[in-house]
Amino acid sequence: MSLNSLITGFSVNASGDITVNGLVEGANLTAGGNITLMRGVQGGGRAMLTAGGDIVSKFIESANMVSAGGKIETDSILHSKVIAKGPIVVQGRNGLIVGGDVKSRVLIDCKTIGNDMGTATVVGVGVDPTVKKRIDVLKNELEQLGKQKIQLGQLVTEKHKANADGNAVTVNAM
Repeated sequence: MSLNSLITGFSVNASGDITVNGLVEGANLTAGGNITLMRGVQGGGRAMLTAGGDIVSKFIESANMVSAGGKIETDSILHSKVIAKGPIVVQGRNGLIVGGDVKSRVLIDCKTIGNDMGTATVVGVGVDPTVKKRIDVLKNELEQLGKQKIQLGQLVTEKHKANADGNAVTVNAM
């Protein structure tokens, strides 16, 4: 599927490849195959691109991208959240990653990460981001269950103590 520019609010879903000849603004693109952006994406924090294959773009700015099975290639990544199971290659004239969160399971290849302005830039390599997210959720659930276990232990102790003293105890549900 070949398209011209996509403005904010548009959504495109395709089982195959998507090619956009112009600029992508805050649009949502989902492709079972590859996504190719001839000019790039200026997402304004709203653009979401998801591909089953590769994503190739002139530049990525203020966007969210997930490449489920392939690589991401671009000249620069600015203030974006980018996740790839394959390599992320940021080369060309700039080769720059500034701001945002960029994660790849295998490789991030670029010229410059961050800047002198102190812009928060996070990069991660080697961990499948979806697995890491699931581990974080499970850790949080385990912590909550641990707190509930302590509360239940306190209630049981209070109940045993009251029974030993012969007093009635009212237990409130959590």
